[in-house]
Amino acid sequence: MTVAGPNGGMSPYERQALASIRQWMNPDRTWWDRTTDALSLPLNYVGDFVFDNAVGDAVSRAVQGIVSLINDGVNWTVQPDLVYREFQQNGYPSVCGPADVFRLDLQQADEVLGYLAAKYKLMAAAEGAVSGAGGAAGIVADIPALIGINLRGIAEYTVYYGFDPQSMAERRYVMSVLTLVSSPTNAAKYATLAELRRIALAVARRTSWQELEKSLVVTAMQQVAKVLGIRLTKAKLGQLIPVLGAIIGGGYNAWYTGTTTEAAFNLYRLRFLAAKYGEDILNC
Repeated sequence: MTVAGPNGGMSPYERQALASIRQWMNPDRTWWDRTTDALSLPLNYVGDFVFDNAVGDAVSRAVQGIVSLINDGVNWTVQPDLVYREFQQNGYPSVCGPADVFRLDLQQADEVLGYLAAKYKLMAAAEGAVSGAGGAAGIVADIPALIGINLRGIAEYTVYYGFDPQSMAERRYVMSVLTLVSSPTNAAKYATLAELRRIALAVARRTSWQELEKSLVVTAMQQVAKVLGIRLTKAKLGQLIPVLGAIIGGGYNAWYTGTTTEAAFNLYRLRFLAAKYGEDILNC
C-alpha cells in the first residue's frame, strides 16, 4: 500500500528524501573539498602530458570505442523482469512494468532496492585487486571492467525506479551519470548535472530520441566516452606502483563505484519523484 501524504501528495518519507537529494546536489564546500581539488591539479597536468601525443591519441580512440561498446551492451544484460519479480516477492504483486513502480511510495522502492550498492562495490573491489596486481597489463583489463560494472549498476538503478534501461535516452543518461562521477572539477560537475536535468526533462516530456538529439546542446555520446576513459586512465596510473598495485586498484574501484551508486541512487530517486509529482521537482 502506498504511504501517501496529505491529499495524495508526498509522504513524509518522500519530502525528507527530496530534501536530502537537494543537499547532495548542492553540498556545502568544505576545506577538504578545496584541498582535494588542489591536489588533483598536478595529476591532471601529468595525465595531460601523457596523453598529449600520437600514442595518447591512439589510446584515447581505443578507450572511446571500448566505452561506447560497453554502454551499448551492459544495458541489455539487465533483466527488468527479475527486478519486477523482486517487487512482487516483497509484497507488491501489481508491479509488472515501469509504470507500476510509480504507484508505490519512494520508501517502498528504496526498501526493495536493498543493498544494491554494496553488491557492486564488492564486485568492483575484487576486480580491482586482481587487476591491480598485474601492473600496466592489469590497467588495460581493469578500466573496461570497472566501466562495465559501474554502467551496469546504474542501469539496474534505472529499473528499480521505474525507467527503461534499454531506451536510447536512458543509455545516454546512464553514461552521463558516470561522466558526473568522473568530473575532475566542480565546474565540470555542475555542467554535467545541468545536462542530466535536460535529459530527464526530455524523457519526462516523452521527447523522442531524434528530437532529444536535436534539442539538447550536449556533447556527443562518443566524446563523453572518450573523456571518461581518459580520466579513468589517469586515475589508474597509481596501480603501476609495485606491491601496492592491488591495494590501490581494489580501493580505488570500491571508492569510485561507491560514488557512482550514490549518484545513481540520488538522481533516479529524484526522477522517480518527478514522475509522480511533476517535473518542477527536477529544479534542484
